[in-house]
Formats: sequence, structure tokens, C-alpha cells
Amino acid sequence: MLNLSFETDFDSDAPPTRPQVTIAQRIIKNEGKLSEKIVQALSADLNGRGDDSGMWWHGDIESVLEILSHSAAKKVDLSAESAITQIVGSPSVWIRIRVDDYEKPCGVICFEAAFDTEHGLGILTDGIRVLGIGYQMSVDPFFKNQFHGEE
Repeated sequence: MLNLSFETDFDSDAPPTRPQVTIAQRIIKNEGKLSEKIVQALSADLNGRGDDSGMWWHGDIESVLEILSHSAAKKVDLSAESAITQIVGSPSVWIRIRVDDYEKPCGVICFEAAFDTEHGLGILTDGIRVLGIGYQMSVDPFFKNQFHGEE
């Protein structure tokens, strides 16, 4: 069962906004394709390809494998996308009003991560694309997706 939470302003009992509901609906509608995109993006990030998350694990397979060797019962080949499902747990979804450098409602798909048990893994999404990768509580968008002032 998927846990879905909506963020509200401090001390507010207001219902989710229409844009937040739209993000949640997109995530549910696109679950299969979005899951594939998450696996591809995280695999690329761990292997130092694609968009740079700016996280300590970007392109640092050796450090990730060292951490996994202490917690995982078996060896994981992180060069293969299929290994991603072996190092992350079941998702929950947090629909945010906004995150730093991204001025629109967005979803954060949160996972427990065997390579960072303290902070977990957050995938920032608009329900269609992977917009960023980082810690569950502080995921930032990739640079190309950041809000850079008036356009």
C-alpha cells in the first residue's frame, strides 16, 4: 500500500491545493513509466552519468558498495539498473507545496536506502519526469530544473 501525504502551510487545516492534487494524480497515472525513469535516473546518478544530483554518491560506486558491504547480505552489481530495486525500499509519496529552487508544487517519492539509512532517498517529480535526486527531506532539483528568476 502506498502512503500519500500532502504538505500544508504551518498550522493550517486547509485541504490540498488543486495543483497538489494534479501532481498526485499524475504520479498514480504514470506509476509504471515513472518507476522506470526513477530506476534509470538513480542508476545513472550512482554511476556518474546523466544529471548530477550533487549528492555524495554521484559517481562514487566504491563508497556506495563499501556501505552496502556492511549492511547487505549479498554483493550488488550497481552497474546494472536491475540492482536499484535491491537497495531501496517501498515508496511513500509526499506532495510538497514547493522545494528550494523549484517554485511549483511537486512530489517527493521517498524510499529507505541501504546506502544511506540515516537520510533515505528522495526523488523529486512533477508526476511525469524525475526532476531531482537527494535526501528524503531535502531533495533539490537538478540544476536544469531549478528556478532561476523571471523567465
